[in-house]
Amino acid sequence: MVKLLGKNLGYNTMKERLYKVWKLQGGFEIMNNNNGFYMVKFDQTADKEKVIARGPWLIFDHCLVVSHWSPEFASPNAKVERTVVWVHFPGLNLVYYD
Repeated sequence: MVKLLGKNLGYNTMKERLYKVWKLQGGFEIMNNNNGFYMVKFDQTADKEKVIARGPWLIFDHCLVVSHWSPEFASPNAKVERTVVWVHFPGLNLVYYD
């Protein structure tokens, strides 16, 4: 399951952007589940693992939330409860970097 935070994209735009951002070895299919959520089915397991492990992903400067699908998922009342973020501190002294 994927959802772009703060921006809704149509099916074709979302699929095009995912291809460009993920750069996968195989293909994938997406299905619009309403409420901004898309279900993604990968052709290769390695691609699925790459997408889940190598975030955060950005599309049009918005964070893409990626999570495993579960049978309890219902898009009309689904909410994003957690996500990975990247924080940038310009000019941070190197001694504080870890």
